[in-house]
Amino acid sequence: MKATRRYKPLRKHDNNLLCSFTNLAILTSAFPLGGFLFCVFWSLIFNFHESTSTHCQVSNYLPSISAAVGSYSPQKYVWRFCIAIHSAPRYLIAYMYYNLVHGSLIIYLVNLVEVSSLIGLTFISSTENNFLHASSFALFIITGFIGMTLVTDFSFNSKKVKSLMVYINLISTGLAIFFFYKHNSYCEPGVYTLFALSEYIVVITNIVFHFQAYYDFKDYDIVLVNRLSLAQS
Repeated sequence: MKATRRYKPLRKHDNNLLCSFTNLAILTSAFPLGGFLFCVFWSLIFNFHESTSTHCQVSNYLPSISAAVGSYSPQKYVWRFCIAIHSAPRYLIAYMYYNLVHGSLIIYLVNLVEVSSLIGLTFISSTENNFLHASSFALFIITGFIGMTLVTDFSFNSKKVKSLMVYINLISTGLAIFFFYKHNSYCEPGVYTLFALSEYIVVITNIVFHFQAYYDFKDYDIVLVNRLSLAQS
């Protein structure tokens, strides 16, 4: 599987499979976004009390991401499915950026760690192994921000949008940390809701940022080449 620039349409007898990268980018972003929205709304409708309650026992109106996607069924299974499906294209996109920015190994490795840590925190819940879950979450946040910052510097078609997403992501991460600390320290009503809302913005800006690959590789296609047809040509 490789990425190539636009070329003449493949002939039918070539036995090659072609997929537009723009379609792949849409699907890659649609799975985590759709899964995230489903989990939040399903939790609000069917698991409101359980998903919004905390040790403080104060009023709260939104579930945290970990509660929405990892604590209840069918949410956790939908989320795991969506992350699993979108991960393979994300690894491919990481390799494509590696080639686009003149072989930047750092960007490539950071993107690999980001996707891998997302898989880790998705499939290892805090109730199963809190240390691994928390470590994966921290890695995802750190490498996600570093990766977004580095890729933005080398972007041409989507630099403005990416820069905006980086700033919003950073501010939202800081707010999430602040509200989480404030909730645990003072147990004020509604503060955990602000924490959850900040988390949502972190996730959404991350998805929107990575969707910008749609514009960075709009002139590319993904091709599966039949080696036998190459040998015969």
